[in-house]
Amino acid sequence: MGTFELRYSAAACLVLAGLGCKASDKNEDGGEGGATTATAATTSSASSSTTSGDAGSGAAGGAGEGGVGEGGSGVGGVGEGGSGEGGLGQGGGSTSTGEGGSTAASWSIFTHSCPGSSRTDALLVEEDGLMWVGCGTNQLGYGLHRSGDGGENWQEVPTSPGNEMEQFRVSAIARGEDDLLYVAGFDANDSDMVLALDTTSAPSAVEEVLLGGNQVGTVFHVGDMALLSGDRIFAESLTGYGALWRPGGGTGTDGGDWVDAYYWANDGEAPTYQILDLFSLGDAIYGSGATISEPPYVFLPPRSAGAEPWEMEVVELPNSGWSGEMWGVAASADRVVVVGVDQIGDEGKIYVSGADPYESTDYTEIDISSIVGSDDLGTWGRGVCTRGDVVVVVGERQPLSAGTGLVLISEDGGGTFTDITPDEVTESVSKCHITDSGEVVVAGAGGFVGIWK
Repeated sequence: MGTFELRYSAAACLVLAGLGCKASDKNEDGGEGGATTATAATTSSASSSTTSGDAGSGAAGGAGEGGVGEGGSGVGGVGEGGSGEGGLGQGGGSTSTGEGGSTAASWSIFTHSCPGSSRTDALLVEEDGLMWVGCGTNQLGYGLHRSGDGGENWQEVPTSPGNEMEQFRVSAIARGEDDLLYVAGFDANDSDMVLALDTTSAPSAVEEVLLGGNQVGTVFHVGDMALLSGDRIFAESLTGYGALWRPGGGTGTDGGDWVDAYYWANDGEAPTYQILDLFSLGDAIYGSGATISEPPYVFLPPRSAGAEPWEMEVVELPNSGWSGEMWGVAASADRVVVVGVDQIGDEGKIYVSGADPYESTDYTEIDISSIVGSDDLGTWGRGVCTRGDVVVVVGERQPLSAGTGLVLISEDGGGTFTDITPDEVTESVSKCHITDSGEVVVAGAGGFVGIWK
């Protein structure tokens, strides 16, 4: 790929109980669960291109920063290792060398056991090395899957009761401060919305955390969740405006027992906004969103004294009149970063805040095509992650039939980006995580898993 200076078509709208629609090209078709996979064993040769951007706003600017879509890495738990559960796929990933900025690194390529055609819906990488993915809105599979050997082999996680996740579509995974693994999504058979698994037991004991209620707005497919201290949970709808808040561990499991946070942005008054991604930093919640017909938004922690963490403030990101969704958000002490797509221009976007993330004019807007080139194709930002000055942005070229995902890295806080997309990526890349040791883990459609180190 060459060097460029910085300078999906509209997604379908899914209607939920008359509460509005959220743009999403995720496939909601049913499918079969799978317990085993084999890993890919091919060699990746990642080509690279570096871009640099000027400070300030506008499409020809600056930096990119990312965050894990799952709401953080959490504290690692102990898996079922040694229990003798079957179903491990066999195979070895190979490596290749590429240039990531000034640091030589290489890709190892594997395949996880949720091989849906659109994306990987949920990814959690823990600091003890365990990896978790969820079968969510993909065509194939249900439930939770894990790898205990760095992504080389995967298996479906057995549970007690044994059928608890057989029909559960997973959209978010996070480790709680109680060391339980929280899994969010929806089970159409019994209206389970959030479950907690004790991963120190084999099989993993499951308890119900949130069940669909009888009132409007208390039952939906959870798209993402944020776990805060004191057993507090914020959960938002995958396909609508619904949102629920658990103020503490003593709250009941019925959706009607949780706080209705439908109008989370305006103290119980209209309008409301659709959330596409959540990220928690300590006890602060960040979000991103909008629909295909609205301008891009980032949602920031409230500054008002006494406000609840879920009562976020809405900031419209700089735009020239275009509309589109912001699919990923991340935050650190230094900056807030949002990625998504301009639906009108079919252009992937990266936004990086200035010192004050509440000031819209301080954000730098970057076109992804200015990093990877256009080739007469569209681009799309799907997810972001960050640790220190390392920033990773993942996505794809559009239309999806173009047959390539995208992985971009910055090692200077978003000042410059390098295209490190491995050759094996033929579909969207939707999730990423950066470990303490600096490894980059990405996942996408078709069960793709890549580790850059």
